[in-house]
Amino acid sequence: MDDYISREAGFEILQSRLDSISQMSYLNMDWHELDIMRNAIKDAINDIGEVPAANVQPIRHGRWEYYKNNGIFDTHKCTLCGEKYEMYMDIEPTTIYKYCPNCGARMNSDAE
Repeated sequence: MDDYISREAGFEILQSRLDSISQMSYLNMDWHELDIMRNAIKDAINDIGEVPAANVQPIRHGRWEYYKNNGIFDTHKCTLCGEKYEMYMDIEPTTIYKYCPNCGARMNSDAE
């Protein structure tokens, strides 16, 4: 499974390593070794810049909110898009719909 990370955060980490190496040059380290490390990090920065961006969207979180009962079914609505769905009474809505069929929100959170 791929983990999606911020390219900019990766650049910042590598840049901080590059800055650390530059500070090491004052500590009587072998200049040739420092150049090798510097070049390796610069190559990594360039390589990351060439990796194609992933086509991802942030996960939206919502929850099923009780709306009404018609005798047989409970009606719940998505807190994000407001779309309503009938579900059997006494069944947890996320058992039937883990995601809102209308807007795709993940239905597992009070955070919206």
